[in-house]
Amino acid sequence: MTAVAVVERPLIRAAVVLPILFGLQVSVAAEIRPFGVAGDLFLACAITAGLLGGPVRGARYGFGLGLLTDLVTRLPFGMGALTGALVAYFVGLVPVGAQSTRRAYVTVVAVATAAASLFASVLAILFGRDDLAGSGLVRITLVMALLHAVVALPLRALGRFVLLPDVIDRH
Repeated sequence: MTAVAVVERPLIRAAVVLPILFGLQVSVAAEIRPFGVAGDLFLACAITAGLLGGPVRGARYGFGLGLLTDLVTRLPFGMGALTGALVAYFVGLVPVGAQSTRRAYVTVVAVATAAASLFASVLAILFGRDDLAGSGLVRITLVMALLHAVVALPLRALGRFVLLPDVIDRH
């Protein structure tokens, strides 16, 4: 196998990007907390994978990235994986991808983030975490949507790197 063939594999590219993303999540994104809300780069990347790679690829990346989210949060294990997989799958069905306008792309990322935040909160309540309900839920949802809208375009460029151009063009 040649070096070019290795670099052309999406899993190899993801394996290169993932430790960097993990480091950014636990060191930068966890510390920058506007209005007391930390962003979730893993969820934003799962949404990006769904938008660029389609529903199945998005669900796969969403599940894997959600498991990483579960490792760094205090929420019930599996909740991030379920949320990431479902949101990335459904956002992959939206006809907005690599060829869309920036405004449409950022809007879909923000709306998908808000939906994911609400879904994760409902799951947490079902698992007995009542502290996530109430007035704080609106603040968390809006701030996360705004944070993900800010990083949507850089993550789209990263997603284009990880998911090969032929995969993106087929979607």
